[in-house]
Amino acid sequence: ILIEDKAAGPPVMEMLRGSVPGIVSVDPGTASKEQRAMAVQPYVADGTLKIPSHLDWHMELEDELADFPLGDADDQVDAVTQALAWCCLRRRNLPTIATGGLQTTNPFRYG
Repeated sequence: ILIEDKAAGPPVMEMLRGSVPGIVSVDPGTASKEQRAMAVQPYVADGTLKIPSHLDWHMELEDELADFPLGDADDQVDAVTQALAWCCLRRRNLPTIATGGLQTTNPFRYG
């Protein structure tokens, strides 16, 4: 269970510790949601992200992903980017990524 160590995250982690196993504190860093989404976009494009169609909420998630960053909602996009980064990027050394024609440092700095 990944919980961002920002805003409401620390109190939520404190409340859940001891009763919910597997909580991992994640520092989202200073990168924008758009930069974090760009960092994991190749894993969406290559099919690494699979959303089971039998789940009631799969269309809502797919719509939010498709509408990002212009849609009204982005919380699920943020959760997906954190999950993909944790699973796919945290052990890789990715010093820079291209975002909108600009080079920026990798927004995921996991050890």
